[in-house]
Amino acid sequence: MADSSNSISKVITTSTTFIDKAVEFRHFMLLISFLLALDSCLMIFFKKNLLQSFGSLSAPEVNAAGALIFLGIFAFLMALLFPVLRQVLLAVVRWIKWQYPAKDEKNNHDYRYPSGVRKKALIERDKLIIELLDKEDQQRRDHQTNMNIGFGLVIMFAINYLVLGTDQVLTLTQTAVTLLDVMKGFWISALINISLGTFAVFLFVVLAMSLKPESSDKIYLPESDEEKAMRKEKEKKMQGPNGVYLG
Repeated sequence: MADSSNSISKVITTSTTFIDKAVEFRHFMLLISFLLALDSCLMIFFKKNLLQSFGSLSAPEVNAAGALIFLGIFAFLMALLFPVLRQVLLAVVRWIKWQYPAKDEKNNHDYRYPSGVRKKALIERDKLIIELLDKEDQQRRDHQTNMNIGFGLVIMFAINYLVLGTDQVLTLTQTAVTLLDVMKGFWISALINISLGTFAVFLFVVLAMSLKPESSDKIYLPESDEEKAMRKEKEKKMQGPNGVYLG
């Protein structure tokens, strides 16, 4: 009886942990990407969608070797192919922005390059600034990871909905759209429409965010009064007799 209670407790704990992760932004996108990739692979290799394939555990596509191959494909897509493709598209966007630059904005001395700030902090043994820079670096890495996953999700959705599927066998995303024809009733139809619309808007927003270049590599670190006085003194010395700045 104790073993049964322990097993149930472990199942509940595992399920709770999974749900907690699934509702987080990154894990939600990764979970949906996993399902779309699995459905797409089943459509390509077995001409079945996800719902049909796992209707029976004795189906030929439900085996350990196939699972390992799929995990390898999914890891390749999410860890290499989609991030590289995103960087290529970002390079194109940066080139376009470089060809058509925006108006020069006034230099804000409260924003500084991390390399210079870190060098100064290391020299002065300033642990507070070093910890702040480490947190900024971690946030940037997390942001890049989220954008890579989000971009992968959008591409997987586009492939699953627009490329795959036939008149006989629909993909997972195409099946979701047909719910409007199956489910009757005003409130059910409204809920489905709102859900599909929200998810579509979500995908467009994620795509736009993932293809938006970083506006600046600088971090916000306000000048102290002493630094401001030193900067103004330096600018005054660099100014010529006729008022022209020599720097």
